Amino acid sequence: MKVTKYNTYYKFKYYMKLIKFFEEFLNESKEQKYDYGCLMLCYDFPEIKDIQDKIEKDDIHDQGLVTNPHTTLLYGLHDREIEDDNKVLNTAIDKEIPELILYNISLFENDDYDVFKFDVKQKNVEKENVLYKINKELTDNFPFTNNFPDYHPHCTIGYLKKGKGVKYVKMLKSLEYKVKPNQIVYSKSNGDEIKLDIKKLTR
Repeated sequence: MKVTKYNTYYKFKYYMKLIKFFEEFLNESKEQKYDYGCLMLCYDFPEIKDIQDKIEKDDIHDQGLVTNPHTTLLYGLHDREIEDDNKVLNTAIDKEIPELILYNISLFENDDYDVFKFDVKQKNVEKENVLYKINKELTDNFPFTNNFPDYHPHCTIGYLKKGKGVKYVKMLKSLEYKVKPNQIVYSKSNGDEIKLDIKKLTR
């Protein structure tokens, strides 16, 4: 077929459309959207990778393994109805967040998968439990939806296929770690994240 300026022009336009479509697809993939907002307490926990490396690939559910270790303070915030983000953040950022202990590797079990996780408690048990206090302030002052009546602070390691978590609980039950919270993250339903460094830590 004879190549003309006409053919070249329309081929160029066709490929430009393909490139634009691919860029839009990539951008849409990056924009994770959720039903609700979530306030989280984050910390450095590099040891989580050593634990995850012990999990067989065939045992991992499609939801995968956690890459940003954290403890949720409250999931289910109706962030679209909350006008001032700072009010949500201030429930946590104005507290002295204590050092935390990750302990008691265990499972949340449901019909679809096993949530493989640590329970979380604060190091100084004699002081007021800050995690529960923040959770209560959030639930008392902001609209939210949550199917779990009791707050259970934890650190998720990953999501495993149904029935596959028990052997890892037996294998790793004795593990325990101390972590220092360093960031409050307000993850919004549109995929945006507001991150604030924690200035106060109880030693």
